[in-house]
Amino acid sequence: MPNDNPIPRLIRLDEVTRLTSLRRSAIFERIATGEFPKLVALSSRCVAWKLDEICRWIESQRALSVIDCESSAIVAAWRGRARLRL
Repeated sequence: MPNDNPIPRLIRLDEVTRLTSLRRSAIFERIATGEFPKLVALSSRCVAWKLDEICRWIESQRALSVIDCESSAIVAAWRGRARLRL
């Protein structure tokens, strides 16, 4: 019988920083502003994150960077074309 409620894999801060390439301070700044997955308190001095939430966050950031790159390319092409016309 498959497990209907799988236990999520939890990862610690060092693995989160490795996966996201963010510094510890940047992670906690983004948590404070609601821009990063919430942490799970394992004890009063030990926290972790759900791996699946971190993976979804990374994918969302990749999608945003593709949109930003496309927007930048469109603007750059438009500006270049406008200069050529002058």
